[in-house]
Amino acid sequence: MAQPSRTKRNGKISVHLSEDAMRADLPLIPPMNGGEPFTIFSVLSALERAGVTRGIDHKGLEKVIFQCLNDEKPISAFPAALGRLPRDSVPAHWQLKKRLLGDDETDLTSPKVDYRRKSPFILVKKGEGLARSIPAAPGEPGFNVRGDFLSGGENTVPNYFPGENIIEKNSILYAAVSDSFDIENRVISVNETLDIDGDVDYSTGHIAFPGDVIIREAVSDGFRVAAGKSIFAKQTLDASEVFCRGDPVVDGGLIDRGEGMVRVGRRLGAKFIENRSIRTRGEAAVEKSVIHGIIFIQGLFDLGEKGVLAGGLPWTRDGVRTGSIGRPDAPPATIRAGSDFRADQKLRSIRARSMICAPGIERVRMWKPSFIRPMRP
Repeated sequence: MAQPSRTKRNGKISVHLSEDAMRADLPLIPPMNGGEPFTIFSVLSALERAGVTRGIDHKGLEKVIFQCLNDEKPISAFPAALGRLPRDSVPAHWQLKKRLLGDDETDLTSPKVDYRRKSPFILVKKGEGLARSIPAAPGEPGFNVRGDFLSGGENTVPNYFPGENIIEKNSILYAAVSDSFDIENRVISVNETLDIDGDVDYSTGHIAFPGDVIIREAVSDGFRVAAGKSIFAKQTLDASEVFCRGDPVVDGGLIDRGEGMVRVGRRLGAKFIENRSIRTRGEAAVEKSVIHGIIFIQGLFDLGEKGVLAGGLPWTRDGVRTGSIGRPDAPPATIRAGSDFRADQKLRSIRARSMICAPGIERVRMWKPSFIRPMRP
């Protein structure tokens, strides 16, 4: 029967350097059958012969040598030395709040996503912090395991500059007004006017803006437009709902295919109105015609000398001025003038509430507690 080999074998070590000389791996093979073991000194000598002079893990080497010799198991590759990459210098810059760099993406797989509510515009509030100052940080050179120094560069972080309606205080940039946040050529600003150079559709979502809104193209059906100040529409406005605290000016007309409402805080100006429900606290000036419009106006309803009022229900406190009323092929127009529609609505609301409360009031009036007796004369 053959006897197992009792050949003596000394412990073996070798050094493997990475191509960029940023790492030196050390395979270890323990001795067998009484062979000579390696020591920390022999390992350090091997590293020195391989040109490894820096980044050596002395404590780690002592542990791995003891483990290899004690367990009598080879170590495939121990990172005996590691280099350090250089750290680039960072210039002083303004760091923007994360939400100002873009919204999170919509989950396209969700069946409940309403894309009309998604908007590319970012609104900020007055006094909201937008960016903080980051001071300059010096760089630090690196090295490889051969001891060569590696010089760093300058980190190219995006920097921004304060623009319109931006206030700087205690190394923080704040919004001076509540409006739309914008970045153009690295200049951050808060715009009091939202200029939409295109259609209001799924690319913009519903529009709700605290300042003035300029719409240069059409408004797709089913979308809402709300402005804290004025609306300037360059074409026909057929949004499902329009709310404007200021003066809406519509170069085209106001039309509606559904039951949308236009609410105006002050003066309304349009070329024509068709199938629209409108309420305004000020005046209304229409250049051409009003067809089937249900319009409540506190001021003067002015269609001019050439204007046509065909069908609908205009209710105005200060009267109607128009060139003609009615058409042979149109339903009659019912004009109500000289009274405030808001006062009438309040009166109707009070009457409706009183009708709801009437049965309860009558029960209280008819109720006579048994413990109360009429006083004797």
